[in-house]
Amino acid sequence: MFAEGLMLMVLGMSVVFLFLGLLVLTIKATSFVLRKIIGNGPEEKSPAARTSVPEKKDKAAIAAIVASAFDYSRVMSVKAADNNG
Repeated sequence: MFAEGLMLMVLGMSVVFLFLGLLVLTIKATSFVLRKIIGNGPEEKSPAARTSVPEKKDKAAIAAIVASAFDYSRVMSVKAADNNG
């Protein structure tokens, strides 16, 4: 009985392993074909890769967002502390 269970486990794990391997190969093949058909297109730099300094307006917006998040976090922790005793 133990041997049958072990055989079933090995068979099941093998099927899952083969299925996942086939899935990876299919995704890679699809990616390769689509890259050949569509092409890579123009490369756009991510916001982190830009070398320009943010404008004052952007800095003010970022500061407002951070301050709002900090205030919200503080209010929520006070509420949680009140609820927990």
